[in-house]
Amino acid sequence: MTVLDLTTPREYQMILDALPDELKPYLQGRMHLVDDIALDVGQHFAVLMDDLSVTFDRVITAPDIELVLNNVGRPRADGRQGIGGTLHRFSAATNAGGEYTSISIRVGRYLMGMLEPLRPVIRQARGVAIVGEPFKGKTATLRDLMRLRAELQGKRLSVVDTSDELLGPDVKPHPCVGAAKRVSVGDPARQKSMIAYALQNNSPRELLTDEIGPRDDVPLVVEYANKGVFMNATLHARDAGQAFANLTYRPLWGLDAQRQQTGLPIFSMIIEVVDKGVYNVIENVPKAVTSWLEGEPIEHYCVDTRTPQITPRSA
Repeated sequence: MTVLDLTTPREYQMILDALPDELKPYLQGRMHLVDDIALDVGQHFAVLMDDLSVTFDRVITAPDIELVLNNVGRPRADGRQGIGGTLHRFSAATNAGGEYTSISIRVGRYLMGMLEPLRPVIRQARGVAIVGEPFKGKTATLRDLMRLRAELQGKRLSVVDTSDELLGPDVKPHPCVGAAKRVSVGDPARQKSMIAYALQNNSPRELLTDEIGPRDDVPLVVEYANKGVFMNATLHARDAGQAFANLTYRPLWGLDAQRQQTGLPIFSMIIEVVDKGVYNVIENVPKAVTSWLEGEPIEHYCVDTRTPQITPRSA
């Protein structure tokens, strides 16, 4: 299956509408190539476009920042804000005096089919961890995992949307939610309590959320996974080995702080995001953990959705 960008022209246009008029011509007709936009007072307008960093002559001013904030709204306590009906994310930073001096815009896309080559193994999985570094496409990959798991579980899949990045900030979630049930968090500080709410009140068969670990939610996730709830989440790490070594993540793999095995991993499958659309897939997580503990290579295979073929299995 070809990967389809189902982001609508209107969703792209809504970013342009938020920008100062002088900046719009730089991006007009190119928004489908843009990943990130940087507005920093006193610095040149810059974008990440088609995996290239591009800097323009125009220097950003304080009124530029104010105009964008007036158009999209003031950020929440976590410094973020979205645009209703889209998956875009605006992040704003202040100086020591409390004045907004910087805005970063992450272009959110609904890319359908990124994990289609893995459909058979994903349908059989009992919890999937998506592991990767920033700017590699973890969240877009998680949305496609949500699509495939929602086909199986419907409303039995609860999606805990931490920063409203998965499904947008509107009361009505983005259409990519499919048949799943959404639990909006808004403020990442509330993630643990909202995961608890979803698990205790929605009685899900399966839960999906973005980036567990930083907010003391791992013990709760492990507790309910051991009660039979399938867990799907992104983890911030370079690869599986780094995720196994992370002390915060250790309980997810059935390990204690001393690397002793105290149980089974809560995920049956790991997808390492190597690059946009390029994945290393680990189907046997217990074996992978054992290999890591013994200093052996972790068995995996590579999937490149840019050229829809699966390379041979390797260690």
